[in-house]
Amino acid sequence: MKKLILSCFFLYSLIAFAQDDNFSRVLDSRVKYYQDFMSFIGENDKTRLDYFIQVPYNAVQFVKTGQGFEAAYTVTVSIFDEGQKNLITEKIWNEKIIAISF
Repeated sequence: MKKLILSCFFLYSLIAFAQDDNFSRVLDSRVKYYQDFMSFIGENDKTRLDYFIQVPYNAVQFVKTGQGFEAAYTVTVSIFDEGQKNLITEKIWNEKIIAISF
C-alpha cells in the first residue's frame, strides 16, 4: 500500500511540473498597419479629416498567380460623434497589391 501511495505521489509530482508545449496561444506581435490622422479647419464651420494608412507587406498574405503574386485588404473608416453613439460617416476601400516577384 505504501508503494502504491508513493508511486501515485511520484506520478502526480511529474504531472505537476510538466511544461505546457502548446505554442498556439502565443500572441502575434507583428504590426498590422500604421495610421495617421490630420484634421483641418474648413470654411462654413466644417472640418476636413485626412486619414493615412500604411499596410506592411508582411501583414498581408500573397497568393501566387499567373502574373506574379497578389494580396488584398479592406480598409473601413468609421467616424462617430463625440459620445461615440451616432455614426456620422463611414468609408470602405478595397485595395489590391500586385507584385512580380516574391
